[in-house]
Amino acid sequence: MLFALNYGWLPLAIVCALLVGAIVLTVTRRATAPTIALAAQVPAVMTVALITQYGMFLWFVAGLAVVSQIQRRAALAPSAHPATAVGVSAPASDSRTASPVRAVRGERATGAEVARAAV
Repeated sequence: MLFALNYGWLPLAIVCALLVGAIVLTVTRRATAPTIALAAQVPAVMTVALITQYGMFLWFVAGLAVVSQIQRRAALAPSAHPATAVGVSAPASDSRTASPVRAVRGERATGAEVARAAV
């Protein structure tokens, strides 16, 4: 109520909607650690006054929650290779590393493997 008196009812409605969103992400198991921490603060926010530096800490955790959710969404999105994004095919594998396992290890292929890869 104090938040609504200080900042208005519209900002309070927005903050409440964001807190409900954090709770939904937590319940559906798509939340990151800061989002879970923010959702865990809801009972404290609803029952006690934000005294001392608790309010500042709460906004800090909210910022961490937003950044971590954005980074999680970016990590789960399919990454586009810059060459394939414009329609150019990705570079072919090096003939010196005919085996994908050797390519990961950084080893060079033998002469026979290079000859087979060239055919």
